[in-house]
Amino acid sequence: MRVTGEPGASVVVDGLLVEGDLVVRPGDLGSLTLAHCTVSGEVRVEGGTSGRNEALSVRVVRSVVGAVVLDEAVPTISVVESVLDPQALPAGTSALAGLGAHASLEGSTVRGDVVVRSLDASSCLLDGPVDVAHRQTGCVRFSYVDAGSRPPRRYRCVPADPASTTPHPVYVSTDPASPAYLVLASSCDAAIRSGGERESEMGVHHHLFRPLRVRAAERQLAGYVPVGSQLAVF
Repeated sequence: MRVTGEPGASVVVDGLLVEGDLVVRPGDLGSLTLAHCTVSGEVRVEGGTSGRNEALSVRVVRSVVGAVVLDEAVPTISVVESVLDPQALPAGTSALAGLGAHASLEGSTVRGDVVVRSLDASSCLLDGPVDVAHRQTGCVRFSYVDAGSRPPRRYRCVPADPASTTPHPVYVSTDPASPAYLVLASSCDAAIRSGGERESEMGVHHHLFRPLRVRAAERQLAGYVPVGSQLAVF
């Protein structure tokens, strides 16, 4: 799928399944919003001497994308409650590559390399090496950051010690066809399962606040459990 538009135009792609890549051709597009979509390949923004999309703002909302690859001129990328997972793409493909971009990630799971100019992330699973050029700006908060990463300032991240390699995420399934795709397993460390902001799980399922809902259900049911029985949630 190829996207072009008038200079400064805004393009919204909503509710589509794209088999292959979604490519923004060289030009002066103003913004690209990808919402409620699945893209099996890359979302790729191309540059060139005729036009480099220097003012383009890319936004990925509640979508599953193989990877996002941006021309160096693209200034911003925002990923909200989404998955970037290049497991079906050729080995070595970065999940998010934008050497000139400031990336803003919120409640998302990224299973691969992240290479950007600067980064803000909250309640995310950055399950792959993160390499940020300008680490004096931005912040990663309430998130899992893979070992060996070079992120900006960290706040209440996992692991607490940047030199540690544990704990790490454990998923119920990594199969995109599974209804439990990238859901954190019960065997996953509690620091990750409830370490997101407001004590929800880190990653793409953060907005469901599943740990808080389970605890609330347990409190409500505790008074009705027969003597000698135990309450458990499966």
